[in-house]
Amino acid sequence: MTIALRTALIYAAVAAVWIGISDAWVRGRVDDPAVVGRIATAKGVVFVGATSVALFLLLRRELRRSHAAMEAQAKSAEEVRLWAEVFATCPHGIAVSDAQTNLTIACNPAFVRLLGRSEQELIGQPVLDRYGSEALETVRAALAEADRTGEARFETTILSADGDSRDVQIDLVMVRNPSGGWLHRVGAMQDITERKRAERALRETQLSLEEAQRVGGFGSWSLELKDPDMLENNPVTWTAQCDRIVGSEPGELPMTMQTFMEHVYPEDQARVRAAVKAAMVARRSYRMEHRIVTKSGAVRHVLAAGEVTGGTGPAQSLRLVGTIHDVTERVRAGAALRESEERFRAVVENIHEVFWMRDVGPDRVRYVSPNFDQVWGRPGAELMENPLAWFEPVHQEDKARVKEKLAELGEGGVFDVEYRIVRPDGTVRWVRDKAFPVQNEEGRIVRVVGVAEDVTERKMLEAQFLRAQRMEAIGTLAGGIAHDLNNILSPMLMAAGMLKESSSDPRSREMLSMVETSARRGADIIRQLLTFSRGASGERAPIELQRLVKEMCTIVRETFPREITLEANVARDAWPVVADVTQLHQVLVNLTVNARDAMPRGGRLGLAVANVTLNEDDRALQAKAKPGNYVRVSVKDTGTGIPPEIVDRIFDPFFTTKEVEKGTGLGLSTVLGIVRGHGGFVTVDSTVGVGSAFHVYLPAACTATAEMRAPTPRPVPVGGGEVVLVVDDEESIRVATRRVLEGHNYRVITASNGKEAVSRFLQEREHVRLVLTDVMMPTMGGGSLARALRLIEPKLKVIAMSGLESAGTELEGLGVTMLQKPCEPSKLLEAVRAALTETK
Repeated sequence: MTIALRTALIYAAVAAVWIGISDAWVRGRVDDPAVVGRIATAKGVVFVGATSVALFLLLRRELRRSHAAMEAQAKSAEEVRLWAEVFATCPHGIAVSDAQTNLTIACNPAFVRLLGRSEQELIGQPVLDRYGSEALETVRAALAEADRTGEARFETTILSADGDSRDVQIDLVMVRNPSGGWLHRVGAMQDITERKRAERALRETQLSLEEAQRVGGFGSWSLELKDPDMLENNPVTWTAQCDRIVGSEPGELPMTMQTFMEHVYPEDQARVRAAVKAAMVARRSYRMEHRIVTKSGAVRHVLAAGEVTGGTGPAQSLRLVGTIHDVTERVRAGAALRESEERFRAVVENIHEVFWMRDVGPDRVRYVSPNFDQVWGRPGAELMENPLAWFEPVHQEDKARVKEKLAELGEGGVFDVEYRIVRPDGTVRWVRDKAFPVQNEEGRIVRVVGVAEDVTERKMLEAQFLRAQRMEAIGTLAGGIAHDLNNILSPMLMAAGMLKESSSDPRSREMLSMVETSARRGADIIRQLLTFSRGASGERAPIELQRLVKEMCTIVRETFPREITLEANVARDAWPVVADVTQLHQVLVNLTVNARDAMPRGGRLGLAVANVTLNEDDRALQAKAKPGNYVRVSVKDTGTGIPPEIVDRIFDPFFTTKEVEKGTGLGLSTVLGIVRGHGGFVTVDSTVGVGSAFHVYLPAACTATAEMRAPTPRPVPVGGGEVVLVVDDEESIRVATRRVLEGHNYRVITASNGKEAVSRFLQEREHVRLVLTDVMMPTMGGGSLARALRLIEPKLKVIAMSGLESAGTELEGLGVTMLQKPCEPSKLLEAVRAALTETK
């Protein structure tokens, strides 16, 4: 029975009861049957109407309920259909498992796809079979949490059927049964493999960025610009490298601008604030270097850069982003480089050599030291404009050789060559240029560095040394020649003297005097030659310069080119000077040779001697000149003259305008040294194209005039019949000496060498009072003879004769008297007489 029928019956029963009660009430109150009938009819109508209405109402409500039920059933079916569709089409995997057995009872296609198995393979299988061994603990913990709280979320890895692993996020929801226990466990599985990969890639990128910042020494930061006037209060974020730069651990310091500003070097803080604020106001970038103080107190240098970003829309705030780079090592390296460059410049700019660097391809001079100006006589700036400015002054005769060496350098060889350069003033200098190629990693020459040294003085010293060697060789040769010439002149001088004494013919005596004078002059010339060639200084003695100048005139006429005309003006009353005749001769030779070289096409050479008296007003000639009497020797020429810019340097050692092979640069410096050594000075007057005049001033020796007068002749001493042993390997000398001695009352025995002399002495030992021997003889020389005779007769007097002054050194300490060949008869007789008188 339906609810509507039951309701209608109930309404009918109620109506019947109501009618019965009302009928009984009416009968008890109304007696009229018609009224009762009408009442009964009315009650029937009411009953029927009420019943109908009740049934209608009941039917309508039932119909409404039925329709609502049908609609609810349809809606439930739609919801089931929708949930089924959602379950089937959901991109996330959904699985339902029994809460008690952990067996899978349902799963959607997405879940099937994630696991890579069929639905039949998954239904009825344990939940834990889907996970690898490494994920089991995580899954068990999540299941336990879901059982405890009703839900759980976790991330894990699942294994597909093909062995591929996927990263998933699982949300678990527990479903209760009517009794309150857990009935089902619903799990929603989301594939997050790509997200995880992106997260790992992002972490790797962040780690790489942090590592790059750590290795590169720079950190990045971002400052939110809320209040420009309160810069330190604005929030800032920075990377871990920023912490390392300021010397703290990452995250140790609060991230505020105030924290960073506290680490900025006090003297740099105002500059940093100004740069940041200017960037904020003008919305531009900035870049600056400043110092920071680390947590440990160390001072480091950083390069900070920032740029304003954002602020394009009302919701976007301004930010100042930038980097901070630790450039301490670069700054230190720069300071060290600057210090190194300063030391480099201090060295190369103060050495006498020229240091240079030249790039190859393009060819340009990178650096040349200032001494280039001194050596080449040209500004070094010319090399920067023209890299060949150093090569253009190279002497024409040396250019080919220099080019050849440059070609070797281009092939990787070493450039080491000596060459001449012609300076703008016409002077010639010798340069030794040494260069080395610099190669890059590919072995290609990219630069050449070198040192050029002015070796003019060394070249001149070498030339002077070679000249000294030649002079030494000439001196050695001259020594042998002098010995022979003196042996030739000795008998001539002795014979002329003896013949002059025995001759009464005035003409014959005049001729013999001429021979005697010539022999004596020849001996003096030989002596001067030996002294000059050996570089030895002779003794200073009163000298008549007019005689020395006249001799120089003779040399000039005989040796100088005929295109040079000699003009002499020698005062006959010139005062004598006390000097070394050999050195003064060298002065005249140097000055006249210079005059000759200044007149390559001929001209006039003048030699003059004059007396000069200087007073205080004349000291302008020479600052160190003393007032007094001087003899002035002048050497004048009509040559090329001396340029004014070098006239003050002509007396410097090794300074010369001649080529090395034609001059040493020591001539005038030697002249100045000799003259100053004699207490004099030298002046020079010169005009380019007109000529030059050198004036040598020597102090006069006026008191020596009396000493230079011819001495009064003294009588020649004679002997008392004493026996003299004469030893000489030259027969002419033995004969001449014997004649001289015998002519003055001496007995003479002779020997041709030392060995024969010893034998003759032993034969005449008791009679021989004196031995007169030559020093240089074959078989036994004079020295050995003297020692041998002294062993036999210690008190025997010995006189040794030699044409060489140095020959007497081996007789030192033997008490032997030395006589220089050639010897005049009077000097020989005086020496013999003096030795015999001393013996007595």
